[in-house]
Amino acid sequence: MKYFDYFLFSSDNNGYTIFNCHMGKRIIEIKSKNGTACLYEDVSYRDKERMISGDMSDKVIPDHVLSIMKKMEVPKFTFVGDRGFYSEYNLGLLSASGYKFTIPVPSSVGWQKELIAQHRDSPIHPGHLLDDNGSIMYEKTIYKTTCHGRTWYHLYFDPARKDKVIASFMQKLRALKDELENGGKIVESHRALYDRYFIVRNTPARGRKVSYNDEAIQEFMNSDSCYWVLISTAAKTVSGALEQYRERNDVELYFDDEKNLLDLRRLKNHNGQTVKGKVFVIFVSLIVLARLQKMVDEVGKKKRKYWSEHDMLRKVETYAKVHFEGKYKDVYTTLSSAQ
Repeated sequence: MKYFDYFLFSSDNNGYTIFNCHMGKRIIEIKSKNGTACLYEDVSYRDKERMISGDMSDKVIPDHVLSIMKKMEVPKFTFVGDRGFYSEYNLGLLSASGYKFTIPVPSSVGWQKELIAQHRDSPIHPGHLLDDNGSIMYEKTIYKTTCHGRTWYHLYFDPARKDKVIASFMQKLRALKDELENGGKIVESHRALYDRYFIVRNTPARGRKVSYNDEAIQEFMNSDSCYWVLISTAAKTVSGALEQYRERNDVELYFDDEKNLLDLRRLKNHNGQTVKGKVFVIFVSLIVLARLQKMVDEVGKKKRKYWSEHDMLRKVETYAKVHFEGKYKDVYTTLSSAQ
């Protein structure tokens, strides 16, 4: 199984993209600068940096990755990505290259709206109940033979989340009504909501009269929110597809480490070579973090003083060394009791 994602960061002058592929014990990253990308695989493969041309938009990332993996003779795998990777081009590319995939479908895709409209009521049945670690959802699988081969469309509905969305929406409408009734509190950015969900009448005798647009409110309540679809040519069951998609959270955690813990959200460098060097050092740091995580996982939870590698690192993150140029000695911060 291969889990994919990418994020953007920038230096003072140039934009960069990092593409991350988590493959069990190994991490592959592709980094691009103004249409140029380079590949790193483990520390031992540092000499195998490769330069490829082309921008790294959503549409072309899988194309570049598949071509590189073919050269590296990586075995066929199941591609698991987020909504940003969904496109008919990418799905066709993956299936034509012999790869299976599991990808969520963006809510803006027309055929997904039609699929939900056709099946939205049938999942709400005891036979389609899905107990997801204590959270109750409803599901339904629609099987089709498509240009991608055997394809499963897994439809999910989260009733608890739907209730929260509606409750939050009702609270929002109450606040908007207060704004309209008190003319001095009109917020210009709320104008579209005023026009859609309220009927406002101004009369000389009674002044302003604000009422709810019940038809528009009912339309919101009946919307497709909290329904979503995972399309897969690998996972036959709804639970299997959901498990595959959630396991890609490992990639999200790596990106969170890169952007926050390793401070890669913005680089304060002008020189391209310096930027590449820093990115590589951070990549090596990710390998160290992965090793630390593995060591922590090998210790039973009851025997741990801290619950995760992040908790351990937070205990020492305030410990720092300040280096001065010249004859001055390095200065260290005072250790806390935990450190």
